[in-house]
Amino acid sequence: MEITTKQKEGLNKVNKLSSKKATQSLSQFIGTPVKLKIEEPKIEKLNSVNANNKNSDVYALFEVMGDLPGFFVIMTTKESAMSLIKLVKKSQFNEEVTVVEVEEDTLGETANIITSSYLGELSNQSKLSCVASVPSIAQKSGNKVIEELIHFLNKQISEVLVMSTVISAGNQKINAEMAILLKDTSLELLLENINKN
Repeated sequence: MEITTKQKEGLNKVNKLSSKKATQSLSQFIGTPVKLKIEEPKIEKLNSVNANNKNSDVYALFEVMGDLPGFFVIMTTKESAMSLIKLVKKSQFNEEVTVVEVEEDTLGETANIITSSYLGELSNQSKLSCVASVPSIAQKSGNKVIEELIHFLNKQISEVLVMSTVISAGNQKINAEMAILLKDTSLELLLENINKN
């Protein structure tokens, strides 16, 4: 499945507007100025998504409901997750902290801000409803997550919409991957409606 120039422009507009909104909310939540950047979207085959995320071991999973039922996943490494938690704690408590475990509340709220901003703008630009559930946070191999979601979608999926994200705070950068898993028919519907006018 190819993304046309017009569709890519529409998806990039979603990225730009949702990044701006999420940046404001993340800065308030974390307590220090940060910037979220969502890279240009790509359509990838399932095997490519699995291979590219084999080193991810922390994920936030949302079920997406509405006109585009499926799943929204944010995947990152434990090291990046710890960096985010330390950043939040340092800002909120104004001191250096040592984090020994993944804290679901911090990761969940961060993921919720990014996901709600993105899906809200995706809905605005496509005129299709897509509402996310409460996030589920867990430590597991990213490719295992993808495999499980394919099973839930009854294997009616061959390609995934993926985007790289970066949260920047000063010289610190925290990287993650976002993936939207939809049945092929729903992905086609999204691409048909994005930037339609």
